[in-house]
Amino acid sequence: MQIYLNGTRTDASNATISAFDLGFTMGVTVTEQIRTFARKTPLLDRHLDRFFGGLKIIGLELPLDRSDLESQIADLIETNGQTLSPTDELGIGVCATPGIASAYGQTNAGPTTLVYTYPLHAEKLKQNYAEGIRLTSVSTQEIPAQSVPKELKCRSRMHYYLAEQEAKAIDPNSRALLLTADGFIAEGTTASVVMVQSGQFVAPIQETVLSSVTLRYIIELADALSIPVARRNIGVEELENAHEVLWLTTPTGITPVTHVNKNPIGNGALGEITNTLTNAWNDNLDRQRG
Repeated sequence: MQIYLNGTRTDASNATISAFDLGFTMGVTVTEQIRTFARKTPLLDRHLDRFFGGLKIIGLELPLDRSDLESQIADLIETNGQTLSPTDELGIGVCATPGIASAYGQTNAGPTTLVYTYPLHAEKLKQNYAEGIRLTSVSTQEIPAQSVPKELKCRSRMHYYLAEQEAKAIDPNSRALLLTADGFIAEGTTASVVMVQSGQFVAPIQETVLSSVTLRYIIELADALSIPVARRNIGVEELENAHEVLWLTTPTGITPVTHVNKNPIGNGALGEITNTLTNAWNDNLDRQRG
């Protein structure tokens, strides 16, 4: 598997990053997750907008520009995609750190950049959608925007790790659902969580959740389909009794949620709006690839 480390393509097994890198010592990593559709990246601009916005928030300037990253991503899709089935896709990770922490007496040669890919197997994606996922609300809270701006996607995610452990202790096959300090739905670990209630698509207020590329795109699809959309606070009990609940993330797109806190969602069948949005998601991204 080939990667790009600090602008140079190399085999992942040969790559090395300093143990004193701030990505390790303090978790200071701006990151982005992208994926292919038919080996193209129709949402790339939106993801790179967020990535470079995150760099600006932490005041980090890279020795490469947007076109450099675009070229590296395209090269890895071409190179690493050759090892996969034609129907499989690629997830793409982009990371940047400020480099080596000088507090340890090391010389900082500048930022560290990393671009890598991982397989998204078509059969596994279909299975995830067919089976859905279970959610368990946990006591580990979402980090407030006053601590980490919601426009910044980063790798400082100890709260995600703790939340997943807590959820699995309650319901071993579930994923964690984090709440705000006020007790409202925030997001899942690595995903947006939204619901459908009485035909309306409802997502948490923007100030409390990551600025999600997938969520924003699906809201655009809902608007185009004349599905009413609301951004407001969602209580746990309200989510448990929703007609449909969706888990939204870059690698898998839309995944239906079957249970919240062990309570079944809807009548157990795939929801009408979930199905409608999924078809629109697939059709639109198929048309936009190129």
